[in-house]
Amino acid sequence: QRTNDLSQALRKESLYNSITTTIRSSLDYADTLQTVVDAFGKAFESDYAVLYPVDSVELGKPPQPVTYSKSGEPVAAALADIGSPCQALILDKLPYAGKSLNRLATKLTYRNRPLASITLYQIANTWDSSTVKLFSSLAEQAIMAISQAKLHLHIQQQTEQMRTEL
Repeated sequence: QRTNDLSQALRKESLYNSITTTIRSSLDYADTLQTVVDAFGKAFESDYAVLYPVDSVELGKPPQPVTYSKSGEPVAAALADIGSPCQALILDKLPYAGKSLNRLATKLTYRNRPLASITLYQIANTWDSSTVKLFSSLAEQAIMAISQAKLHLHIQQQTEQMRTEL
């Protein structure tokens, strides 16, 4: 039993370190969003994952969901729409296309300002309370990565604006 507990703890720590390193590897806002949704989708063995950013990647355009699909097929727009941005930590089931999908979702906020929300979907049910705890912990790392990328984008935009004014 102790060996099993230790191997689970090691696996979780390894996963935590891997995801943290991956999602902090870029300062580009669009890349960061895609990296976060891909890393979460893979790490939590999701069939689909959708990240709903509050701010758009492109100025003047509405924000678009950023998606991950285990199979590589595009995530259906209907799936991106049913999960629309959540306001709390959720672990539940919902019907979709004749299947029952497990949904794990949370909002990502920094200093009481919403950044995004992320929703993972899984056909097989392998998520438990320890998965939810790990998901919440890693969400904190995603918040830091997204907020840093947003700050970097904002600085780039201000620099460009100053150049055009000069």
